[in-house]
Amino acid sequence: MSNVSSFSYRSVFHLCVLILFTELLLVRWVSTELSLLAYLQNSVLVICFLGLGMGLMSPRKHAQVSDVIPPLSILIVLLSLPMTSKVLASIAITLNRFHDFTVWGVDAQRYGLVGTHIILALAIVLLVARVIWSIMVTLGSVLGARLQSAPDALKGYSSDISGSLVGALLFGALGFFALPPFYWVCLLIALILIDPSTRNVRSLAFLSVALLALGVGYSSEKFSETYWTPYQKLGFSRAFANGEWIVETNNSGYQQIQDNSAAAMQLDPQLASFRGINQYDIPSRLYTGAQNIVILGAGTGNDVAGALRNTSGRITAVEVDRKILELGNKYHPEKPYESPRLNIVVDDARAAIQSFAPKSVDLLILGLLDSHTTPNLSAARLDNFVYTTQSFERMRTILKDDGVFVLIFNPQRPYIAARLQNGMASAFKLPIKTVDIPGSTAGWGGMMFITGDPQRIESSLRQNPDLAAFLEHNAITEPPDKSVRPTTDSWPYLYVEKRSIPALFWMLGGGILVLWIISSIELTGRVRGPNIFRRDDLHFLSLGAGFSLVQTFSIYKESVLFGATWIVTTIVVAGTLLMILVANWLVPRIAHISSRLVSLLLITVCIIGALLPPEIFLEMPMAYRITSAALVSGLPMLLSGIIFARSFATATNRGGVLGVNLFGALIGGLLQYSTFLTGIPFVMILGTLFYVVASLSLPKINAVGA
Repeated sequence: MSNVSSFSYRSVFHLCVLILFTELLLVRWVSTELSLLAYLQNSVLVICFLGLGMGLMSPRKHAQVSDVIPPLSILIVLLSLPMTSKVLASIAITLNRFHDFTVWGVDAQRYGLVGTHIILALAIVLLVARVIWSIMVTLGSVLGARLQSAPDALKGYSSDISGSLVGALLFGALGFFALPPFYWVCLLIALILIDPSTRNVRSLAFLSVALLALGVGYSSEKFSETYWTPYQKLGFSRAFANGEWIVETNNSGYQQIQDNSAAAMQLDPQLASFRGINQYDIPSRLYTGAQNIVILGAGTGNDVAGALRNTSGRITAVEVDRKILELGNKYHPEKPYESPRLNIVVDDARAAIQSFAPKSVDLLILGLLDSHTTPNLSAARLDNFVYTTQSFERMRTILKDDGVFVLIFNPQRPYIAARLQNGMASAFKLPIKTVDIPGSTAGWGGMMFITGDPQRIESSLRQNPDLAAFLEHNAITEPPDKSVRPTTDSWPYLYVEKRSIPALFWMLGGGILVLWIISSIELTGRVRGPNIFRRDDLHFLSLGAGFSLVQTFSIYKESVLFGATWIVTTIVVAGTLLMILVANWLVPRIAHISSRLVSLLLITVCIIGALLPPEIFLEMPMAYRITSAALVSGLPMLLSGIIFARSFATATNRGGVLGVNLFGALIGGLLQYSTFLTGIPFVMILGTLFYVVASLSLPKINAVGA
């Protein structure tokens, strides 16, 4: 009785605030500093699931929150100090020398693998994974013990979900204000110190060392300015060669603020030699009389400045990251964002093109949108849905019959260039002119794809013989490889060579398996995991896998509708947690409705969601689109939440079944990579099948009611 009387639901709430905040911090920070993992965004999440699940399934006696401080402090030191963080980043990136998956910052010509480098890189990544696991397994052990002693299982679970929601919102708020890890860790330490077990000399000593390392790293940051926006880490500094501002994202070169003004060219003869024939001037010179110009991926303003120099029409500049716009407005010497001819739209490019009326755009410019990160918990990168066939078809729809479309990209591999050209040709049904733009003092260069009204383009070239000569000299005449299929909304993976699971992801799965075996033996003396031959384990594992897969599908679908951004992902995750809380509230009020019926409704809703194409929602007005998307995404979460809450309320080993559920989520996270082979709809099919298994394995006491 003493345990029950001393139990506090508030302690569960505080602990789960800490757990979710820590989890998101690790996903964001580790995935950025070990830049390879920025492209495998849910890999750190999967490791967190593994540790948390094993902690819940194998609770250690006397585990306390203070036990998390030593491994957490070690990780903070490794990520904070310039020397260690640089070593981690450089070693991790050597893992990607494969041809079948493109990562920015890797020499595209070096596909060979050196055995010792791979072994060393794998060892370093596994070491970091082990530290993350240690952090989460401790938190899982403490949470399992507290949930087991809760007098009311459902109330304890609601405290868990409420704390998780607050933790997610706290971290989301830090991202919204673009605050760096220094502030994340300070808030994390404050959350840790709420727990009485952490207020001792040993804990405070470890935290002091971590804070000292964090301060050293923060003060020695190589960039003049650093921002952690909701999408990426932005580093801003001056280039030593020419004094112009360089923007890096996730520690890789991204943009340079380019001054191609008449005044700059008068001072620099080399720059002047590229007057009118650089990547920022060419698009608008192909249609100098354009009155309605749209630039997708406006960045710090180089494309906008080029359009302002060469046209007199209205310009709409679309950029997803508000902080990049602010930097361009502050530092670009030509001040393009101060032009009265400009309309700025802060939005994802794919979402933004839905707002333009058909046949309304004269000149459409798709700038260097090439993504350096995956800012959501899916395998799709920020720009993946911008380059699909359906996206190109929408761009063709908003372009006038005599309009011109120009796409600028820096394809690191030949198959990426072929995929873009084949996708444009399929959507526009017009000839595609491909030009290699060499790097120069007027821009970093890249590849330019030009299409649109042939007469308009030909007329512009006749009026600009210097431009015609440049394009002819740099034209790529070799036809693209027709065997390279364009991406679609169902298979949006621009940077994956073909429909197969890239080698890097097989290595990731193998690393997770090794970590599970080693840590399981350490914890229990044997390899231990869920026992699928036990009805309860199979039920909770299937619920976790189905939940993870269906939520992933929701993120994919919302990314098509509203953009592949962290904001969309945060809304989906927060909405999911809210649905679980609503489900917990409903459970005692719908006790007369059998879980079999709820399962049947869940499976039906999932099938309908898988069959509904995104185009149905894209044609709706925004208010209806949001409502419909929320309904389709939220209903499965609500119904599965009801089933889980009922089953959890009858469980005798609460921590254990919650751990099994997290193992299911881990399996769902790994199965997400099957979409590289099968396409995105398969995620929903898999999720539905797992829910079928969960229905067939319902605990007998729960099959007919709560």
